[in-house]
Amino acid sequence: MSNWNQIHRHPLRLTNDSDAWISTLLDFYGLPEDFPGLPEALSAGDPQEKFVALQDRFAAKLDHQRFIPFLAPHEFEAWLFSAPDVVEAHFGKARLADQLRDAVRQAGAPEWIDHDADTHPKALSRSLVDVYGETSGGPVRERRVQGAR
Repeated sequence: MSNWNQIHRHPLRLTNDSDAWISTLLDFYGLPEDFPGLPEALSAGDPQEKFVALQDRFAAKLDHQRFIPFLAPHEFEAWLFSAPDVVEAHFGKARLADQLRDAVRQAGAPEWIDHDADTHPKALSRSLVDVYGETSGGPVRERRVQGAR
């Protein structure tokens, strides 16, 4: 989504459904510059508090009792760091779980792994797993494992 109006328009359409609960799954680092409260969220301070404030602002803008905004601090790859043993088994790379745990320990939580150009979760995943591909690492690896049986 390239601007706030696009983001706001999509859940707004569902607010007329009296049975609908509405939520989002948006990548914080992919939010457009005009997202309400984004400049404050990018300033110094506790990242968790800033996320809560940003989600609260989003909820206030939509103003719907059954809207639950969710912003992910990082792309999907951050969640790979929450199950190091599973990721190691999936890719079959020895000591990968220890490397993932070290990254989490340094950051404080999987979703707070550094967002610099070379150390954000996707870049870190690629540096640790040479066969990792954003849309193919899981599906391709799974097909190879199933085909080998």
